[in-house]
Amino acid sequence: MASQISRMFLLLLVMTVSFVVFILSQESLSKSWTIFSGKHELGWENFSFNINLWGQKEKTAVAETPIPLLYRGNFTKAPQWDFDDVYNQDAPPRPTTCAQSLRNSKDENFKKAFLPNIRLFLHKDNINMSEWNRLSHFNNPFGFMQFKYDEVMASVKLIPKPKEPLLLPKPGGDGCIHCAVVGTAGILNGSKVGAEIDAHDYVFRPGTYYSGQYNESRFYVLHQDFLRYVKNSRAKNVDSTQTNPVTEPKYSTHEAVAETPIPLLHQGNFTKAPQWDFDDVYNQDAPPRPTTCAQSLRNSQDENFKKAFLPNIRLFLHKDNINMSEWNRLSHFNNPFGFMEYKYDDVMASVKLIPKPKEPLLLPKPGGDGCVHCAVVGTAGILNGSKVGAEIDAHDYIFRMNGAITKGFEEDVGNRTSVYVHTAYSITASPSVFGTYGYKSAPHDEGIKYVMIPEGIRDFQWLEGLLKGQQVSGGQFDKEWPRDYYSGQYNESRFYVLHQDFLRYVRNRFLKSPNLNETFWPIVRPTNGAFTLFLALHTCDTVDAYGFMTDEYMKYSNYYFEKYIKSNVIFYANHDYILEKNTWKNFHKRKIIKLYQRTEPETKTETPKQH
Repeated sequence: MASQISRMFLLLLVMTVSFVVFILSQESLSKSWTIFSGKHELGWENFSFNINLWGQKEKTAVAETPIPLLYRGNFTKAPQWDFDDVYNQDAPPRPTTCAQSLRNSKDENFKKAFLPNIRLFLHKDNINMSEWNRLSHFNNPFGFMQFKYDEVMASVKLIPKPKEPLLLPKPGGDGCIHCAVVGTAGILNGSKVGAEIDAHDYVFRPGTYYSGQYNESRFYVLHQDFLRYVKNSRAKNVDSTQTNPVTEPKYSTHEAVAETPIPLLHQGNFTKAPQWDFDDVYNQDAPPRPTTCAQSLRNSQDENFKKAFLPNIRLFLHKDNINMSEWNRLSHFNNPFGFMEYKYDDVMASVKLIPKPKEPLLLPKPGGDGCVHCAVVGTAGILNGSKVGAEIDAHDYIFRMNGAITKGFEEDVGNRTSVYVHTAYSITASPSVFGTYGYKSAPHDEGIKYVMIPEGIRDFQWLEGLLKGQQVSGGQFDKEWPRDYYSGQYNESRFYVLHQDFLRYVRNRFLKSPNLNETFWPIVRPTNGAFTLFLALHTCDTVDAYGFMTDEYMKYSNYYFEKYIKSNVIFYANHDYILEKNTWKNFHKRKIIKLYQRTEPETKTETPKQH
């Protein structure tokens, strides 16, 4: 018991000394630190939240629900998050005329480690849901790990905001604040320094009871950021800089790497799509694509599009752009937008095989006008009888997806395919679902490029078999040979996997369905056609869309290859078709894309010939 009490007082003393040091130095020293005001940034490429999302009211990205509890027992050692050494720094600066102030120290290691404006105190006005979620990654007293929101916030919401600084210079003094911090060690026995201690302006001592002196205007609660900052190789290293030099902080996710996967977050813990404060933050490191194309959509003057559009959004996932901190960030998002409730080893077995693309997806055609002209061809019935096949094939590149049947329908939909976008399910199911209409296999033009949407865990299992040239091991496609589905045209140099940031960006900024607020939110996502169209918008200069839903969709069959029947368009719960339809119409109106729309009366279905 005695040893426990000694350790407790030692901890209190360390915190007290550190606290005094920072109280005495509350003015800006280094502008290289990230400043927080109720939100945290995790170190990856970010984009201003002050944007107008396409077709939506402007929103502030605020975490609406507490994250699922993280338990200390899940970690064999203290977890290291990439935002572990990032803090709120909003303590008001305290001007001083004190020449001997410790904040004037010239010690380089101390200057690098010391944050004079670190947030010192917790109160009801500096905690919100995004702060709660950030601090829930840290164990007590450095955060709220495994604590329930309501149990903690019942008291935190009562803590008043301090009305004045903890200490002020004494009137008539020298302008300095002179403090003594007094511990309980036996060295003071017989020291006779009591008068010397009391001669200071202020005296700090660790204690326990209030003895009738409690007053909320004189009561302060230390903030978790301050406590963690003291712990995190900063103040504790000041006295040992010869052997443990303090280094500059690093905020890049490629430098500060979390060492262990976060505990699984489960979709079932959320009644609607969780909104993290970094939900609309993305990697933006796609190489810029210089263009001399005057009509490039990148030159659009439409203000809403310019604010929402990120020309350098990371498009593709590969083995060189994933690390543990990226895994932990993306584990906050459900599939296909991240890795929520997936196990690290199950996914990374395939991701670590994906090669880094050696060249851009598309380049201008030699001898052309310097533009990349693209057609994106969907499967909507509006193309039945359209006779736009030659117009489609005249484009530099043609994107198709899903059941892309061309044989027998060339007059309406063209024949060429340059880029085929698919999931493991769509490429395997299409032959059986559309075989009646002549579909035998995915497009396999010479030199075709394949782009995969990693929709779920089955896609990562598919990828592992595909990239290894082996059968799939386990899951829905167990024993399948993936390469057989590409008809000899699979080549790793022409195979791409869309990145979760790109998929989430498409949803968040352009196609954010209100169904994400429903209990079935985990299955809600844009269609493969929508992802394909946005991929074209980021890799082409001009984009013409054919076979996408228009206002007159009820006039046409579900698919263009349904020549002899008039079927109804099928609305699946996982896609918001009306939202997509309105978005394409809006893009067309604003000259972002050219959308093929029929103005003449609908084509009558043909009567099958009698044999």
